[in-house]
Amino acid sequence: MPLDTKRLFVWSFAFARIQLLTGHRSVDLSDEPAEQDARIPNIVFFSGPRNPEEVVKVNRAFVPPGTEFRFYNYPQLDASAKKISARLEEVGVHGAYEALHKFRPHAYRCDLWRYMQLWDTGGIYLDAKLALTAPISNWVDQWKDRFALCKVAYSGTSGAHPEWKGHYQSSVLAARAREPALLAVMQHVIKNANDHYYGEPSNFHADLDISGPGALTHAFKNIGFSPVLTVSCIRRTSS
Repeated sequence: MPLDTKRLFVWSFAFARIQLLTGHRSVDLSDEPAEQDARIPNIVFFSGPRNPEEVVKVNRAFVPPGTEFRFYNYPQLDASAKKISARLEEVGVHGAYEALHKFRPHAYRCDLWRYMQLWDTGGIYLDAKLALTAPISNWVDQWKDRFALCKVAYSGTSGAHPEWKGHYQSSVLAARAREPALLAVMQHVIKNANDHYYGEPSNFHADLDISGPGALTHAFKNIGFSPVLTVSCIRRTSS
């Protein structure tokens, strides 16, 4: 089917690479990923009700040769989360699969799952309708970086709400397998699910505090870290 450009988010890549800081932590962030996970693998994964094949064709031009694209429909996402949850139990993160099912909207389930999948296999997560316009290497060095994401771009003309200035996006993420920072993110989202947390009522888009950008940002503030580069991503919608 033809590419629906009216609903397609297109990103110009100028993202923030992240380094961890010392300070209070709920998990041990000092451990480097295992030697076999010494780079971010050439795997791009995404989820939705149907495989966006036209978007994948576009994105193949901007990733390393041989990159594997893994699409998960909702039943596949559920099966993946169940397996990963068992492995998370072994490292002290409990109830991930149960928490996932406390979320009714698939969007919230996909939020938690993407953190789980990144931790389990490593790779790059992209929202299903996100098409690249520049090489992924402009953003992430898959051999040197442990974890990469971006901040919400805010200016008077960006369209982003002022409250989201400084928040981290959850629509584009990259990490090595077993990246410890992701454990803290999952623990934060699992707690939100168990506590039936709906975000602060006064917040703009409080729903995004549950498992999305707000949750990601708050989890990182709790463990403490700082970007190596203070840059943002720019989104535009094709017409």
